[in-house]
Amino acid sequence: MMRFIYLQIPSYLVKLIAFTLLLCISVANLYAAQKNFNFSFGKSYGLETNNTTWLISYQVQQNALIESSLLYINEGNLDSNKRDGYAYLLSARHAIFDESLDASIGVGPYFFYNTKMNKNQDNTYLNEHNIAGLVSLSVNYDLRKIPFSLVLSIHNIFAHNSFNSRLYLAGLALNFDTLKSHTSPLSHKSKIDLSFGQTTLNSINNETGHTYGLRYHYKMPYKYLSLSAGWLKEKTNTTNNQLGDKLNRDDVYAQLYLNLPIYNLLDLGFGFGPAYFFESSGNHDGFISSLNLQLQVSDFISTSIGWDRTLTDKHLDTDIFNAGVSFRF
Repeated sequence: MMRFIYLQIPSYLVKLIAFTLLLCISVANLYAAQKNFNFSFGKSYGLETNNTTWLISYQVQQNALIESSLLYINEGNLDSNKRDGYAYLLSARHAIFDESLDASIGVGPYFFYNTKMNKNQDNTYLNEHNIAGLVSLSVNYDLRKIPFSLVLSIHNIFAHNSFNSRLYLAGLALNFDTLKSHTSPLSHKSKIDLSFGQTTLNSINNETGHTYGLRYHYKMPYKYLSLSAGWLKEKTNTTNNQLGDKLNRDDVYAQLYLNLPIYNLLDLGFGFGPAYFFESSGNHDGFISSLNLQLQVSDFISTSIGWDRTLTDKHLDTDIFNAGVSFRF
């Protein structure tokens, strides 16, 4: 039986270490030769139930044998648990029969978010954050004539402080080389993002509302990294039973931001950092993670869509889906 060793580390420190490691690994991967973007869909099994699951991954082939991947995994709803998160996977790959068919096995950490319903108490829930172990097996078939591969995969999640699960998925991978078609996304020293969209409380009823905000980026000496600071306004339209009120708060945060050139004028940004939340039920600190896709319209203007997730110890985590415009100068 496979066992994983877990250290008793404060939860906020776990989050900070996990996301910082993922950012550093992503930077190192920028100069590898072959890159793939994969979307897969399938079934998840855990706690004697099953549900729909999906994932997206950014894969980098370091050499003929080694591949590394950044993944977002959504496991669906398994027995009153809604769990998803980010993972880093280091895999060994080997060709089968010929170069068009290969198999890989990989291991890595999985940093997850889980909204857990309390079965013995009506209308109460918990927002959990922790790290699990991920073991994956995949088979890839290169279609050759078009820049796609067919992917079949099995992912096993071993969680000491949560539940174990197994995912069966099938999907397509787009093969491309990001750095041949696009220069650095940070051609200017500074950038301001203006955004608006919807906020969703990670609760039993997933109360929704509106959000808007702004974020300032400052380019660091390394061309793919920036420091950012921002503000968000979140307000739900209906009352959350556990909070006893509508969510109405202001989020102030700072982030380390990684900007990846994807294709032509398309950039992918990933950020993480500390946040402070001002709200009527009591101010508190936490963290915020961001995923942002930007299309450059001109030398000075970009449009974007994004997803921010707030992490708190007050069981007031939110998902923020937004669209906006950016100004470079």
